[in-house]
Parts: sequence; structure tokens; C-alpha cells
Amino acid sequence: MNLSRSNFRIVTPARPGFSAAEARVTKTSVKFNAITACELGYPEYIQLLISQDGKILCIAPIDATEPDAIPFMFGKTADDLNGRNKWLSITNKMLVQIIRFKMQWDDSKTIRRFRSVPWPEEGALVFNLAHPMEPRKKTSVVDPEEMLMSYRLAQQPLYPVAQVQSQFVRVPPSEVIDAAYSEAR
Repeated sequence: MNLSRSNFRIVTPARPGFSAAEARVTKTSVKFNAITACELGYPEYIQLLISQDGKILCIAPIDATEPDAIPFMFGKTADDLNGRNKWLSITNKMLVQIIRFKMQWDDSKTIRRFRSVPWPEEGALVFNLAHPMEPRKKTSVVDPEEMLMSYRLAQQPLYPVAQVQSQFVRVPPSEVIDAAYSEAR
């Protein structure tokens, strides 16, 4: 076997990247979480890019002088994104309708969530709209009284049990521990 370097191609492995940025496509807007702003460097303006087939959405920081610049941070700082309002919304009904049409989403009220993949060469984030995240399940709020009642019911046997008189006396655990401890001295 004769090996030569000319018979091989150079492979540059993709840089492993992780992103916790999330986008949500609602009925009228595309919303990005605060982590998206952080990973992009809190840009004042961004550019939205969508693939021809509508399956890939990219968000990249851009100068305000560019013609496609979209206001993103609206003068907010990183501290403004703490608390309840952690989402940056881009309201564009036309864009959302195009995405929903291209992706063939029937229900316009369903909010779709997407994770991103970093695109380090462009300093952008890529969202694959063909693979939405699982919808979150809302946890029901349980009244504390109902919770206590369920504990009481759980302690009761499901069927009546005959009470058998025992010849042994129950000793509380604390007395047993004290007795064992005093004998060990």
C-alpha cells in the first residue's frame, strides 16, 4: 500500500458550540430570550436572515447604518433584561406569516420554541425552524389545603384493617436512642 498526502483532503473539524439562546414564534412576532442578546453582545441593531425554504432563521448583530438594521435592544442594558421582561420581541406579522406558511403550521395560536446553534464565523445565531422544542407543560397550582388533605388521605389504608392488640408497648424513637446512648457511657 502506497500512501501519499496528496490522496487526502484536509478536514477542519467544526468548532463545538453551545448556545442557550431561544426564539419563540408567536402569532404576530418573533421573540428572543435575554441569553440571545447576551450571546450576540447586546447589539442595538440586528439583521434577520431567513433561508429560501423558510426553515432556517439567523440573527446577527449589525451597524445602525446598514439598510436592513432592525432595532433590537431599544436602548436597554443587560440589567434591564433581568426580572420578568426577559424577552426581546420583533413584531413583524409579515415575517411570521411567511414562516408559518413555509413551515406549514396550521394552528396560528400555537407558540413554537427553538434552540439556537452559534455561527461563530458570522457572529450570529442560527435557529432551525424545522425542529421545534417540545411544548412546555404547565404545572397546575395546588391549593395548600388540598395538598394537606391528600397527605391525610394517603396515610389512611385503602381498606379497613382489623386492629390487633399487641402485647408489646411502643416506645418513641427518641427514648430508645437516649436509652441506648446512656448505656453506652
